[in-house]
Amino acid sequence: MKKVISTLLFVLVIAALLWIILPKDEGSAEFGIYKPDVQLQQAEPLITELPTMAYIDSVINSDYNGEKIISLYIENSNGRPALFVNKSKSSEASPIKLSDFVLPYTQVLDVVVMAKRVEWKSFAGIPYYRIDNGYEAESVNASTVKGEPFLLTNELLKLYIEQIYGVDAQYSTERDGAVVIVKGSNNEGKFDFMINTLTFEIKEL
Repeated sequence: MKKVISTLLFVLVIAALLWIILPKDEGSAEFGIYKPDVQLQQAEPLITELPTMAYIDSVINSDYNGEKIISLYIENSNGRPALFVNKSKSSEASPIKLSDFVLPYTQVLDVVVMAKRVEWKSFAGIPYYRIDNGYEAESVNASTVKGEPFLLTNELLKLYIEQIYGVDAQYSTERDGAVVIVKGSNNEGKFDFMINTLTFEIKEL
């Protein structure tokens, strides 16, 4: 009996080694394989001739003084970085303050290969950068110089709910892939929304 088991184990090991060594049929492995966009990879990266924080601050103060800025971003446009500003009249939008961004944006661009865009954003009052290269994006906490990933933790979600719905709000969460569904209530009634854990976009239900 032991001899039979040993023989079977030997055959399995040999089969596994052959599966690893022998070439595979490329057609059977198409699903899930990333094929880089050649044109994108050859494009000029964002990280050249970037505007200084002093310049960005001067633009905000001169062109948008007193207006609520919910985000601003620098994007590679026609081979050169260009500054774009998003403003909102919504009272629920989380505005940004450049003074809250402790981490210089020039230190976060390398979190993705050949960054094409970096955006200043805020969630629950905490500033963060969103860096994008056209096929992947990462968020970085900008409130400290550590440069840590900005993730939707339970603590961060709790902070957001307390700020929007009050510290006495009761709620439950349900995760569905990259989306968290929140159902809760406060003194004013019920509230339901879902939030994308990758982009922090919120949609009321």
